[in-house]
Amino acid sequence: MIRRSALALALPIFALAASGATSTAWEVSGFSDFLKGHLSALSLTADGILQPGPSVRFDTALNQPALWSLAAAPDGLIYAATGHTGKVFRISPDGKSALAWTAQQPEIFAISVDSKGVLFAGTSPNGGIYRIEAGQAREIWHSPAKYIWAIQSSPDGSLYVATGEQGRIYRLLSSGEAEIYYESGQTNVTALALGPNGHLYAGTDPNGLIYDISAAGRGAILYDSTLPEIRALALDPHGNLYAAAMGGAVATRSTAEASPTTSPSPTAVATSPTVITVTAAKQTGLPSDADQSGARASADQSRATASSTSASTANSNTAVVEVSGVEKSAIYRIRPDRTVETLRSSKDDNVYDLLLDGDSVIFSTDDHCRIYRLIGHRTTLLAEPGEGEATRLLQGGSVLYAALSNPARLLAFGSPARQPALYESQVHDSASVA
Repeated sequence: MIRRSALALALPIFALAASGATSTAWEVSGFSDFLKGHLSALSLTADGILQPGPSVRFDTALNQPALWSLAAAPDGLIYAATGHTGKVFRISPDGKSALAWTAQQPEIFAISVDSKGVLFAGTSPNGGIYRIEAGQAREIWHSPAKYIWAIQSSPDGSLYVATGEQGRIYRLLSSGEAEIYYESGQTNVTALALGPNGHLYAGTDPNGLIYDISAAGRGAILYDSTLPEIRALALDPHGNLYAAAMGGAVATRSTAEASPTTSPSPTAVATSPTVITVTAAKQTGLPSDADQSGARASADQSRATASSTSASTANSNTAVVEVSGVEKSAIYRIRPDRTVETLRSSKDDNVYDLLLDGDSVIFSTDDHCRIYRLIGHRTTLLAEPGEGEATRLLQGGSVLYAALSNPARLLAFGSPARQPALYESQVHDSASVA
């Protein structure tokens, strides 16, 4: 009886609410509108069309906070370097993982596999280069630098090692001898790429400089970005250099001069200069300990893919200010004649890595781990794996590997296939009972 009475009372109330209700419609169309929602197993074209996305061949959880670097071996194995417990994992083509090595240092920001399949790992802080072969690791060089950010193997068997906090590139010979190959005059050398002409290209922090290094101690500034960190570099067969720059949310510009061996930056064709509006700044000009949660060397897991910029500011004279309304990241193309074109600029996400796939650029971001394809100036969203950051990309044949952080996962994408797919729009307020 009580339930029947309640129901009888509810019906008139509902009728009154319904009589005063009005219909509301929302329209979702175009690339920007669809990006406000979340995609699962779908891709989004530049024209705003949803279509089947790449298939997920495997999604391997590594039970670590961060995944910093990837390297492919000739036998099809993928190596993944993680933080903050200094572990390297070996992942088979079917997605099964196994622990390959544990370092004494907490971070392994850089790994590389040479043409013979030998794995090299750089540990931080205050670590070195380790040669890992047949399950055994041996330190072949103890670094005088605090951080090792990147390792680039050379056809002659030598290794180029990008370091911080002194912004040096070391050349490690196959004999085990090491030399200072280049002094950048920056705090960190954050990215390396070796050209077929033997030139070494280097990206730096905190002034966002890109160097063209032709020989030991001989280099020139190829481009001076408005963003503080050059995160990734890639060369195409035509000699075009692609660069991902990031860190615009926290602008750090060093007062240090460039290396005396460098020459003035050439004339560049780029987009309009960014106007930076300072919204807040510490009286000292330096960040507090609380501001270091984004540092690569920090154990704070709230941001698993941090900038080397933050890692160095505590011990430098670099001014750090919070900025708003400016670009956070950009992708540049530098042609052989040294003209520069900005292919993409964003105020919403950071670009952490890029690779070349034919005439297109595939890049990863910190916004829902989104992975994009850029053809010319047209952007397609390839995949949105979920929360976290897509820190590194690796192409192995027809398979695209994505390193995700927070927590650490390795995803392998194949060609589009029939699979359950979902688009969830952004939340809308109906402004009445719905």
